[in-house]
Amino acid sequence: MSNVNFSLTEQIVINPVLELRAAPLNTPENPLTFSGRVKHFFKSEVATRIIAIATSFFAAIDFMVHLGTGIVKGAHLGLRKLGIRCLSPAPSSAEISHHFKQSAKFLGITVIGSIAATVWPGVLKYFRVSPLSPRGSSSADWKSTSETVQNLWTQAADKKVFDKLWKNASINDRRTFVHLLDKDSSNKAIKAKSELINTIYRKITQNPGNQWPTQKGVDVFYHATSRKNLKKIIESGRLEVRWEQRYSGAFVSTKPETGFGNYILVFNRNIERLSHLNHGFSVENAYWAGFSHDIPVNAMTLNGILIYNEKYGEVFKLQKSYSDWAGQGIEVKPLSQQNSISGDKEIPKEWPGDDPNASAIQQTMKIRVKQRQAQKVKQAISVPATRQKVRQRQMILAQ
Repeated sequence: MSNVNFSLTEQIVINPVLELRAAPLNTPENPLTFSGRVKHFFKSEVATRIIAIATSFFAAIDFMVHLGTGIVKGAHLGLRKLGIRCLSPAPSSAEISHHFKQSAKFLGITVIGSIAATVWPGVLKYFRVSPLSPRGSSSADWKSTSETVQNLWTQAADKKVFDKLWKNASINDRRTFVHLLDKDSSNKAIKAKSELINTIYRKITQNPGNQWPTQKGVDVFYHATSRKNLKKIIESGRLEVRWEQRYSGAFVSTKPETGFGNYILVFNRNIERLSHLNHGFSVENAYWAGFSHDIPVNAMTLNGILIYNEKYGEVFKLQKSYSDWAGQGIEVKPLSQQNSISGDKEIPKEWPGDDPNASAIQQTMKIRVKQRQAQKVKQAISVPATRQKVRQRQMILAQ
């Protein structure tokens, strides 16, 4: 039976197309040649459209898979409530509902997918599956969860059995278990947090975790960007997967990386098991995580925004802007007022300890930032203005 993130369309069509469309590196050390530009044009504009023709076909398969899975899991859950136990673990109602949402989405893609993607292959980034959002209930209700989560809770005192169940549990069941365990204040839960910490988490420095990392309103992950991109992220309600020829992922880190922008989104632990990582690696006692799916940006995942090298009044202006963009308020404060930030946090134990592409990813990211900054300066200078205004623009862009 498929999981809620299953998508043949994504694996066979969307991911290859977005990878082919990724802009090639063009640096002074390795300039892009004419033949390289022609090759990239063929891949990004011709090959992608050929692949995109198959969008509706695979979307139809995904539609039937999610619809069928939703019906089967729903029937399974209904039988279980009647006291009839089936062989496979019973899913949660949220998981079943998500299958039907995915099937509705793929039905729409089946109708318009091939035509839309052939006209503009870039539209495929909006056809990716949506991860199951974190739950927002305030109590630990173990009975309403899947059978796998209930088995994890039942066997929490037997570490050997728990470790085996945990290893075979899906990412959604792991997220639900951790979420409920964190909220549970019973003696059993307190003991489980202490005994299971090294099965569920590890320190970035590879040391065992020594204290349960609470999920409640704690700043854990950061994403630095420009004010322009910040507005796009807030208005869209998601931090999108970034596509390059060397990597892909929606990236966050456990320390603010101000080299990528002065505006820093602060996420809590609700995002840590929303999807698997495409890339993950340590950098100077901090960890970079590249999620395989877009990260939701909402009241359940976002703790606030930090501003680096802020000017007087910028905090208050951004608070009002955020309210306009998102329709709600959020805490905005200077990075200088943030409590001490340690990059060596507890992270999910299954996250990779190293990535062979780590250096290439960092280099590519930094090059992209420099290219954007250079382009902005060039645009500012090209506009008729006094020398004083040009210098002011350059100073703003340099911050």
